[in-house]
Parts: sequence; structure tokens; C-alpha cells
Amino acid sequence: MSAAAAAVDRDDEVSVHSEPPADDPAAGDAAPAPIAVGPAPHGGHRLPAVPLNETIRLMKEQQRAMKEEKKTLTKTLRNAVKRKTRLQKRARQLSEQDLLEVLRMRHDKDQAMVPAPAPAAPAV
Repeated sequence: MSAAAAAVDRDDEVSVHSEPPADDPAAGDAAPAPIAVGPAPHGGHRLPAVPLNETIRLMKEQQRAMKEEKKTLTKTLRNAVKRKTRLQKRARQLSEQDLLEVLRMRHDKDQAMVPAPAPAAPAV
């Protein structure tokens, strides 16, 4: 058996324990300690000592949240594409006079946003 073996303690709980070498006299009758959660040194994965039902419930909850997020992102993307198409269609219908008026309005708006220079302090 490998150094890290998955043992099913109960039907709904999975834990991973490290097995001591068979010829180790210090092993004693103590139960093996659970292995820390994280990537295994050989590139594999270790399972946390968490009830299986709880893990499944959490994964289903995460899946539901991800589906909801995907749905929201899809809706936002679809609306953005529709908006872009509408704006492009409207822009094609503008005359030269309309475009000049838009440019003037933008210029006036930019000028209004630029603060007036502060008056110079009187020299003493």
C-alpha cells in the first residue's frame, strides 16, 4: 500500500492518513495523523478529512453560484452587443451637421470642466 492511503472511516467521511513503515518500532498503537491538505509532493492531490456529504453539498452550492454568475455575464454581454449595434445604427444616420454639433457640445463640456486659473496673489 502507498505511503498515503485513503481510508473510509464511515460511509460519509473520507480522510487521508500516512502509514508508518512496518519495521518502525516507534509507530506504536497510536492512530496515524491526518496528512495536511494541499498539493502532494509527487503532484497528486490530498483529500481533506471532511464529511463527503458536506463536500458534495459545497460543490453543488459552488456549481449553482457559478451557473448564476455565467447567466449574469451572458446577459450583460448580450446587452452590451445589442447596445453597440443600436449606437452604430444611430451613428450611421447622423448628418454632417449633427456630427459637428456633437463635436461642439463635447468641446464646450471639456472647457466647462477645466477650472479657471487661480488669480495671482498680490506681490508684497
